[in-house]
Amino acid sequence: MGYKVSISPKAHLDIANAYEYYAEKGSMQAIINLGKELDVAYKSLEKNPHFRIRYKNITGFPLKKFPFLLLYEIDDIEKKVYIYSVFNTYLNPKKYPGK
Repeated sequence: MGYKVSISPKAHLDIANAYEYYAEKGSMQAIINLGKELDVAYKSLEKNPHFRIRYKNITGFPLKKFPFLLLYEIDDIEKKVYIYSVFNTYLNPKKYPGK
């Protein structure tokens, strides 16, 4: 059985901000593509969340075509992936969650 992906309110807000940014730029195609790439990322995490970038207890999943890193924690006992943040990698690294 795979893992269940849970998205925090903070991560939902990060995603909403990304959509808003692309909407302000008038790029509906970017919004569509970001949604598709997030879906692919969620499905990948459901299958195998262990093969990504890891820092302490937080793991990162970089999106391929967008400057975002999904930051998540894995609960192997309950088979859950908790996405805490969708971090924009263009931001100052000092804004990285947990710093």
